[in-house]
Amino acid sequence: MGQKILKSLYSFQSYKEKKILMLGIDNAGKTTILNQLKLNKVVESIPSIGYNVEKIAFKNFKLSFWDLPGRDYLRKMFWHHYYNDNNALLFVLDSTDTDRFNEAKETLNMLIENPNMADIPILILANKQDIATMCIERIKEQLELNKYIGIRQLHVQGCCALNGKGLNEGLEWLSKILKNQKF
Repeated sequence: MGQKILKSLYSFQSYKEKKILMLGIDNAGKTTILNQLKLNKVVESIPSIGYNVEKIAFKNFKLSFWDLPGRDYLRKMFWHHYYNDNNALLFVLDSTDTDRFNEAKETLNMLIENPNMADIPILILANKQDIATMCIERIKEQLELNKYIGIRQLHVQGCCALNGKGLNEGLEWLSKILKNQKF
């Protein structure tokens, strides 16, 4: 019995804590993804006004996800306060919202080019792939991510927040990058 407790404590202590900033424009599915990762189910949610913080164990990491609201006025008022001291950026994109794709692209580019975010990897979750009309390659092209190849650690992962498909694959990529991080 004592061995089990010690083993459990040792494995808990070996987790590396990492802070993940979770951003994207409103209605992209950030909070739904966070609930899927944390609870492994869909929880009905309303558009976020405040922020959500959830700690999720994945591999050898305790990932603290900071989910910030994506409405335009909230992005302008609050996001810049959270740009420092992150280990990664998780950007959520609604793959079906072609009317707001340019807004999402401009928001992502602003984040990529921000000096406070210069050294962190970026995982882009292209959400709603279960009903999307745009494939991942087309999304990469539309986001013009080729200009960052070789300069930034970027990965686009298709996913569906409702059933969790693609989320683990995205976290797999992120965990490999985080494993080699110095800070």
